[in-house]
Amino acid sequence: MRRILAIAITSILAVAALSAQRAQPGTAPPDSSKTRVERKASSEKTAPASVAAIDLNTASQEQLEALPGVGPATAKKIIGGRPFTSVADLKRVGVSASTINKIGPSVTVSAPPQPTGSAARPPRTEAASPSSSKNVSAPLPGGGNGQVWVNLDSKIYHYRDDRFYGKTKNGKYMSEQDAVRAGYRAAKTGGK
Repeated sequence: MRRILAIAITSILAVAALSAQRAQPGTAPPDSSKTRVERKASSEKTAPASVAAIDLNTASQEQLEALPGVGPATAKKIIGGRPFTSVADLKRVGVSASTINKIGPSVTVSAPPQPTGSAARPPRTEAASPSSSKNVSAPLPGGGNGQVWVNLDSKIYHYRDDRFYGKTKNGKYMSEQDAVRAGYRAAKTGGK
């Protein structure tokens, strides 16, 4: 029993000696009164106030990833969903509201480039558009109007109302015609 007690006391003293060696004079110990959530919030990336705002319509992937709460996947969503008309328009491509709130002060949205001169074409109207007969005004989340989610592993594509739409790990958005041409088949479940 005395032997175990001696080993325990020696171990405690050794740990105390090591921690005293590691502590540098003149530095304050970390604030242990902060909760884990507060420490995480203080360690998260914050947008520097002195940096010029980043334009969502022209920023590179690296510039977007430097924003707080934006990783590679979110940066790809932003690039794929261009052009944007407002910062709130990020919700359309699946960026969360909390991320939009974090990056809001750090980003701007420029107007999409307009053709100049006499070569400028008038905007296309629904009558001039040869494509779909659907009249959906707002773009849909994910792939957009008329897009299906193709699971590249199973060779099955899913419609917008399907529970697997945009949720499989290895997939991409494409038009239904392109999916059929590439040899993919429609899922048996989920509506059109």
